[in-house]
Amino acid sequence: MADRNLAEAVDTWDYDLFADELPWCTLYDKDEQLAVLTSWLTRYAPARLIAHNSPDHLLQRLRLIGLPGPARWCDPHWPGYTY
Repeated sequence: MADRNLAEAVDTWDYDLFADELPWCTLYDKDEQLAVLTSWLTRYAPARLIAHNSPDHLLQRLRLIGLPGPARWCDPHWPGYTY
């Protein structure tokens, strides 16, 4: 259940995270929360999603979340989002 929820979160949150924004509203420490979230996702989520047989596009999105903006946007797996 937890891995399924993780896959749904990555699928839902990627748009915000690609824009270096949190997927929720906060009144404090946005940059710190974003750094902690992206760090955790890029470090721990891939193995859990692989074990859960998640689709490759979710793993590619996680990889993209860990890249800085320009490298992210020029990557061949960029989903084509416009902001």
